Formats: sequence, C-alpha cells, structure tokens
Amino acid sequence: MGIRRGKTVPLKSVKDVVCGMMVDPGNPAATKTYNNETYYFCHASCAKKFELNPESYLKNDLKVIKTKPMVLTDGNLRYSCPMDPEIIQFLPGSCPKCGMPLEAMATANEELKTTNPELIKILIASALWLPLLGSHLPVFDSHEFLIVQAILSSLVVFIFGYPVLKSFLKSLWPGPWNMFTLVGLGVLASHTLSLLAVLQPDLFGHHSYFESSAGIVVLMLLGQFLENRLHKQANKALSQMIMSIPKEARLIGPSGAETNIPIDLIQPGDLVRVRPGEKIPLDGIIAIGNSSIDESMITGEPMPRDVESKDFVYAGTVNINGSFTLTTTGSGKETMLAKIIQMVEDAKRTRLPIQATVDAISRIMVPLVLLIAALTLIYWIIKNEGPLGWIDALQKSIAVLVIACPCALGLATPMAVGVGISRGAMLGILVRKGQHLENLMHINVLVIDKTGTLTEGKPSVTAIHASANIHPDELLKYAASLAQSSSHPLSKSIVSFALKKGITLSSPTEIHEEPGQGTSGIISGQITAIGKLNFLNEKGINTSINGLEEFANNESTKVWVGIKGINAGFIELSDPIKPSSEKAIKQLQNDGIKVILLSGDNEQTTAKVAKQLNINDFHGNNTPADKAAFIKNLILQEKKVGMAGDGTNDAPALALAQVSIAMGTGTDLAQESSGIILLKGDLMAIVKARKLSRFTINAIRQNLALAFIYNMLSIPLAAFGFLSPLLAGLTMSLSSISVLINSLRLRKIPL
Repeated sequence: MGIRRGKTVPLKSVKDVVCGMMVDPGNPAATKTYNNETYYFCHASCAKKFELNPESYLKNDLKVIKTKPMVLTDGNLRYSCPMDPEIIQFLPGSCPKCGMPLEAMATANEELKTTNPELIKILIASALWLPLLGSHLPVFDSHEFLIVQAILSSLVVFIFGYPVLKSFLKSLWPGPWNMFTLVGLGVLASHTLSLLAVLQPDLFGHHSYFESSAGIVVLMLLGQFLENRLHKQANKALSQMIMSIPKEARLIGPSGAETNIPIDLIQPGDLVRVRPGEKIPLDGIIAIGNSSIDESMITGEPMPRDVESKDFVYAGTVNINGSFTLTTTGSGKETMLAKIIQMVEDAKRTRLPIQATVDAISRIMVPLVLLIAALTLIYWIIKNEGPLGWIDALQKSIAVLVIACPCALGLATPMAVGVGISRGAMLGILVRKGQHLENLMHINVLVIDKTGTLTEGKPSVTAIHASANIHPDELLKYAASLAQSSSHPLSKSIVSFALKKGITLSSPTEIHEEPGQGTSGIISGQITAIGKLNFLNEKGINTSINGLEEFANNESTKVWVGIKGINAGFIELSDPIKPSSEKAIKQLQNDGIKVILLSGDNEQTTAKVAKQLNINDFHGNNTPADKAAFIKNLILQEKKVGMAGDGTNDAPALALAQVSIAMGTGTDLAQESSGIILLKGDLMAIVKARKLSRFTINAIRQNLALAFIYNMLSIPLAAFGFLSPLLAGLTMSLSSISVLINSLRLRKIPL
C-alpha cells in the first residue's frame, strides 16, 4: 500500500496496488500521490494505470480472490470428462481414462452446436435398426432377409457405433479397462456370432442376434445423448452466468460519440455508457450518473443496490433505471463474474474424500464383471444340452457384459458435486475446494472472527456529543472538514456521515497529522484538532469535559474535537453488527454447533458483541498465532472445526481449520486460505451452505446406492437368463440417466 511522505519509511517492502508485486519503497520504479498518500509501483506502466483510475485499485467492496481470467470465446474452449472432471483437453474427443465423450467447459452455446447432429445420427441409426426387430416373425424367416439384417446391422455397428468401438479398442490398449470394454465385447461378440450364422448356418445355427448388436449401439447413442442433455441442464446455472455477460459495450470516444464494440477490445480506463434495462458489460466505477443495480446474479441478494458516482459495479448485473457512464477497470476476461465462473469450474474438478472409495470399487469392477461373464458362459455351456447350447450361453454372457454399468458409479459423485457447486455460486456461495463442502455438514464447532465477519468491519458514526456552547452540526462540520485530509477509517466515516447529512465542508489548511493520535489544521480561520484527548491537550486545547461525563465514560470509540482552543465535544463511532448475524448464530446453535467468538479486539469490546449475539464462549486480544493455536487445539480435541473470518490476521487459522470460510468483502489472503467464500459476507450464507452441503452429500449417497443396487440386482438377472442383451443395454442406459436426474434435484431444493 502507499506510504505517506514526510514520515519515516519502513524498511519492509510494500505492495504495488495495481499488479500486487512487492516493491522496495526506497527504490521504486515509479510513485504516485493520491489523497495525500504516496503509492509505490514496480513499473511505470502500473503507475500510469493507477493515475488513470486510482479508485478502481483502492475501492472494491466485493473482492474475489485473484485467479486466472475466464476464457469464454469459442476458439479457446476446453473440454472435460463428466465422470473424471480432472481430465481436461483443448480438443473434443473421448476421456483417456473412462472413454466417455468429453464435454465443453463453461460455454453458453455448445448445446446449439451439438444437439441437432447427434439427434440426426440417432434417428438414422434407429431407422436402420427397427426392421431388425422383425427377425423373429415367421414372414421374415428366410436367408435373404438374414443377409439384409447383416447389412443393416453392420451399418449401425461399424458406422454409427464407430465411437463406441474406438473407445473399446482404446480401453484394450493402452487402457485402462472401462465401461466400453464391456459394451464393446458384447456388441462384437453378438455381431460376430450373427455373421457366422449367416455364413455357416449348419455350424452356428439359423438364428441371428443382429437386433441385439445393433440395438445395443442405438441405445448407447441414445443414452449418451440424453446424458449430454442432462449434463447441460446440470451446468445451466453456469451457462446463465456466462450468458449474463454482454458481448458488446457502448464505448464513448474522445469526441463523445458512442460506438458498440466487443468487450474484449475495451481497455482499463475507457468510458462506457450503460442505459436503463441493460446489463453492465464490464467491471468499473461510475463516473457520472446514478441508478439501482440488480446484483442477484453475483451475490444472490434479491434487493437492488442504489449506486452513484464513484461506486463500483460489476459485469453481468442489471442496470434497473438510471443511465450512467462507467470507467472500466479491466477487459471482458478480467471481470469478477468471469473469475467466479473460473472458480466454479475449478471447484467442480476437485475430488471429494468419498470419491476415493468409489475409485477403489471402480478399479475392480470391470475385471470382476469379466470374470462373472466368463463363469456365466461356462455354467450355461455345461447346463445346456445340444450342440448349439453354447450359443445361448454366449448370449447370457453378453447380457452380463452389457448390463454392468461402472458409468453410473462413476457419475454418482461428480454430477452431484457439479450441480451443488453451481447452485451455490448462484446464491453467492463460492466453493473453492470440494472437500470443504463435504466437511461443512459435519462440523460441530464454528470459530468466528468479530470484525468484518460478525460486524460490518467499517466504523460508523452513532452519536455526536457537543458541549453546551456549540451545536452538534457545527461540531460535525469542523470535524469532517478537517477529516477530509486524512485516510484513517474513522476520518472517512466522519466525512461520509457529514456528507449524507447534507453538510457543506470547508477546505482545511496547515494540516498536520500524527498517525495513531490525530490531525490538526485551520478550518474557516479557526484552529481545529480531532483525535485522542491527549492529542488535543498537546495542541494547547482545554480538554475539560464538563457536561459530557455521563457520555465520555463508556467503552465506545471516540474522536474528540477541539475548536477555537476549547474542547467542543466528541463523535462516537462503532462497528455495527451485521443485521443477519444474530439470526445466523441462533440457527447454527439450534443445529447443535458450538459457536466461539475469537477476536483480536480488546476483551471488553469482544464481550459486548458476544453478549449481544448470545455467544457464551468468547476470547479477545488474540494475535494471528493465537488464533491458529486455538484452532489446532480444538482439532487435537477431535472437534470438527469450521473457521469464518475476513482479515489477513485470520489466514493462519483459516488454513488450519477443517472447513474454512472467508467473507467476500475481506482480504485476498483470507480468501486464498479458505475453501468457501461468501460473496456478500452474510453469515446467513453459512446456514445455506450447510444445507447445500447436506443435500449434495445426500445426493451423492443416493446416487451411489442407485448404482450399487442396480448392479447387484441386474448382473445376477442377466447371468441366469432373465434379461436379453437388448434389454440389458436399455437397462444400462436407464441406470446412468437415473443418477443424473437425481443429481438435478439439487437445482430446485429450497435452501
């Protein structure tokens, strides 16, 4: 951060507020002064950017951790596997691990590109397959029709089924074995047996199974098509986020002319016009105008936010009424919404602890099914009588291969996690690490920081106590006029309060500030001082508090004001408790969670906040090391600990907690140390996040139960001849679809 000139410069490095690099303040590449404060930069280009829009780098009430920019253009799509989300490629194809077709990540229009061609393929393949279903009718019992069946079935298997066969061959070499190993063996065995029956009917019988081999391929294509549609529905929340970003912005040129151009061509510092009813195209600061903004897409907050000049607004949010010009702070790939989308995509690829068990089962499932199929073949060869009994045995063995579905098992966890994390993002709950979402439902202790977490983290004026010889508004005018020259948070709060009351401020002169003590200067020709009582005394001001004794002895924060050599009174400030804190704490306690207040503030202030929120266990005067040690001690006691905080001093404790929750209004370091970020910094979001955690994990368990029950029931039925290969293929597709449909319920469950 910047360091004020005229004071001793600390030896430690400071951060370049533009790029985040650390700079030696004794030897910077460039410096800039803004609001009487000097900022140091690693390069002249950073200083230039800061000079154009200083507020864009200093004011951002809704921060999100720095992450790689989201790439939304069709030319830079990435593709991921629905079963193994950690698999990412830059070209479409099949997953090298499970063979499933890869899906485009984070795009709003991919469905338009893929749906129609795939549907046409299915319709043509079905038209070729349907005549084969008449093979069992006496009217079609001829060798000529058998040849027609062979031709139709071969077209389906080797042309439309090429992707399935390709995945089958890849599963054999280089591997690993997967669902396509089983399906490919079943299709080729059935089709080969039928071709042999055409060529050598005396050796292989007069009956063919072309309807089974072609039918399995058709059902596989149909199943994958339906799964793809369901995957797109699961990603609907993410697609809505992407679609909410306008493709163009109305750029205001040097002459004042307005031109629509792609948002990727916009540069930081450009002026953009936003009209009523339009979506804001880029992050930025309002230069001229005011409006009400619907930010529900980002924060989940249904109430619009009133904004005016110098307020920060976000891409993808909706300008409800007023027209304004916007000074941009970045390009279309650098908006907060783009970063949220990237964060959601990254979180969907994290593996939950429960996935380890699923992976272990999946590794042995394919070899186990191959063994069962082999045993089925041997059993029915022995049991069947006659020279062609082995053909019936082979059909039952094929049914076992086709009906087993490791696919449903593989989809159980990533589908539920993906839908759950996307749902959370729509509510302003960003899950950075999937394991934290899983662990959140199990915590029994929640440690909460005070400032910025339970409270607003911003001091506000609560009272003005003036002496008998001055009006409170006059005291406020002198104090706020002098406070304009200071960057201290208390000074900013006083100025803001005065401006909201409509008080006209004067320009201070002969300003002198002593950090941590106060500021003095001349206001309207009068010597004025604000700060601590002993600071006023040092400036020769009579610090008698006659008439103010009953107000001066409380524990609130006070800024004393001296005017014309006398003590004019003081301004009382406090950090108000967030409106949602009391309700959230009560609900968490009702859920059986022990809430502990752990603050770096003094014991008296901590106790006061704890009493207001009915928190019985509280600790003040804690350093960052104390907080980390406290969390570590709870974990040693075998407690399941969650930690919620917003500041740099909370980062060590957040890193240690089993579930770490950072406020979106907090520091970057706190967010980088956390697994979950609450964009609005609203503690009620923790209550919603716990419900989301519970519903997501329950959906995973239900999916796994569906997959296990399906395989445990269907494989024996196929082995003992109750299911044909064709029916087995249909059942296999339905099992995967049932898992997807169950996961999609998370989109509608009320939180």
